[in-house]
Amino acid sequence: MSFKGNWAIEVNAPLGVQKFNLAADVQGNVLTGTVNNGEGSHEILNGKVEGDEASWEFPIQKPMKVTVAFAAILDGDEISGSARIGFMGSAKFTGVRLA
Repeated sequence: MSFKGNWAIEVNAPLGVQKFNLAADVQGNVLTGTVNNGEGSHEILNGKVEGDEASWEFPIQKPMKVTVAFAAILDGDEISGSARIGFMGSAKFTGVRLA
């Protein structure tokens, strides 16, 4: 399996559950794509893949301006891990591959 594809992600953030759609592409060890959080589409920055693990970041503007940095582990059609939300600390997340 690969991180490549479309994912529905839920982050258990300090301000409540936040939902994102991730459209990921993988070429070699580089992860690119976009994240949509309902406030718009954000380009993935610093995306990396190493085996079953990946990391990526993206900036958001609302409800406040922060960078969200994900560290994920792939398990078939599911991903999970942690999301560092700027100065608010880290939160757990889960995701499922969309058909």
